[in-house]
Amino acid sequence: MEHGSREERVRRSTPRMGVAPNPGASSSGAHGAARAVELETLLEEHSEGMLVRTGLTCRHGFFPILCCCWSGPDTGRRFLACSQVEQPCDFKYWIDEQFEGRAKRVIQDLVSMRHSMSELYEHSSRQWDDMYADRQRVKQQIHELKCTIREQRECIVILICFSIVIACGICSLC
Repeated sequence: MEHGSREERVRRSTPRMGVAPNPGASSSGAHGAARAVELETLLEEHSEGMLVRTGLTCRHGFFPILCCCWSGPDTGRRFLACSQVEQPCDFKYWIDEQFEGRAKRVIQDLVSMRHSMSELYEHSSRQWDDMYADRQRVKQQIHELKCTIREQRECIVILICFSIVIACGICSLC
């Protein structure tokens, strides 16, 4: 577990990250610490899938995108990867150090819970769609039954009228 202020952790991580927009710049001292804080701020402002202009480029020469690993031993770690969708190169630049001990277990548990929640959402969504389709079918059946009842009423009214006419005709003959 790392100790110290956020700025100290960022400063210690700067050489590991190797991001320096100006190749002649030194990463030591206040200037290096400022650059590390600036980089960390830049990365926090970006969400997964966004291009990151850190001075690094992939093998194609393009700015990389910010990614997060969602499976395996590197779960939860952020990295920069090639932004080409169809033919990405093998560029992968890890931003976060590997998690150890409890942090690693907690992150894996959270990812597992996220996966379970996604499955639950998908299952619930399918159930909702099925219930909605059932509701639509029932509404259609009700509409058809109402139409049948209306037609049957009309037939009954016609039969009653016809019966009255016949009965009146029979009575007038008597």
